[in-house]
Amino acid sequence: MRFAINISNKLTIFRIILVFPIILVLFYVNNNLSKYLISGILFLIASYTDYLDGKIARKKNLVTAFGQIMDPLSDKILVLSVLICFLSLNLITGLPVILVIIREFLITSIRFLVLNNNKNIISANIWGKFKTVSQIFLIFFIFISQIYLNFCAKNINLINFYDIFLWITVIFSYISGFVYIYLNKDYIFVDL
Repeated sequence: MRFAINISNKLTIFRIILVFPIILVLFYVNNNLSKYLISGILFLIASYTDYLDGKIARKKNLVTAFGQIMDPLSDKILVLSVLICFLSLNLITGLPVILVIIREFLITSIRFLVLNNNKNIISANIWGKFKTVSQIFLIFFIFISQIYLNFCAKNINLINFYDIFLWITVIFSYISGFVYIYLNKDYIFVDL
């Protein structure tokens, strides 16, 4: 497989770069409406690049080892960064975020272990894609509701409501992790 930097890979890199302005806006813009509007738009753009880079890579046969490694890693960087920001802003609670972080580091470590031992790149399965979509939907929902609340000048604490959806993404995250390990057990446990 090639480690070429094609248009699809550039979109993946762009997604990682967009994490920095999202974080800066969330922490340094004082007006809450502007904060959530600007960072929400940047998050939407970053999320769209995830869809776009995969579509371009498959359509133009631009699938590379770099893309197979960095695409899921960039998704994790984007999602975890925003979830940690939301946690710092007291929009969500810590335990489900910690569980998502543990799952993401575990599966990423397994992916790199297998790559290092066997030179195989294990692609995400449908559960992994569903997990990512559910996380992106949750984050986008939080952005939209915060924009709405700040636009209407309503002071409603939705932390419990957000946490219900966050726990659902935790469940999907762990289901996808167990499925990933099960489907790739021959590669993972090869040296045991």
